Amino acid sequence: MAVTLATSWSFVVLALVTSYFPAVYNEKDESAAALKATELNIAIAGISLCVIVGFAAVGKMFISMLYGPAFADAWLPALILCVATMLSTMGAISSRYILKTSGYRYLSCKSLIALILCVPLSFFFITYDGIVGAAVSVVVLEFISLTLLNYGYKKGTVLKMHLLMFGALPGMVRRIL
Repeated sequence: MAVTLATSWSFVVLALVTSYFPAVYNEKDESAAALKATELNIAIAGISLCVIVGFAAVGKMFISMLYGPAFADAWLPALILCVATMLSTMGAISSRYILKTSGYRYLSCKSLIALILCVPLSFFFITYDGIVGAAVSVVVLEFISLTLLNYGYKKGTVLKMHLLMFGALPGMVRRIL
């Protein structure tokens, strides 16, 4: 149940990624394409953080109303998995950007490494903290996949995108306000 609740909103952010990414693919200038992907990452992070904060505030109440008080303990794993959903969606942006620049082999190797990391990470976290540990292991793996495993691609292109994301954030907030 926690997985279903935590990922049920992912269709919204994935639809945004799917709708926006043709603009990234069609961009001839690689810097401009990276900037568009960065803007998309910021939008995904913003939407996701709203969902995460909302779920943190009222998720336990909704779980109790929908499934009964006996399921209220599913709130914490579901909240943690909401973070995993955000990281996974941002990872999809990075992967699509890598595909745009013909990084098929890189993604294949990255996937194999992620698979190899998954087993010991899951074992450790599940042994340590049960279902909450399982949720934490998903977040840790998604974070590693989004960051460390992508940062080796083309002299840190994805790292530069992520740094640009934090640098561009104040300007975007000023434009909104």
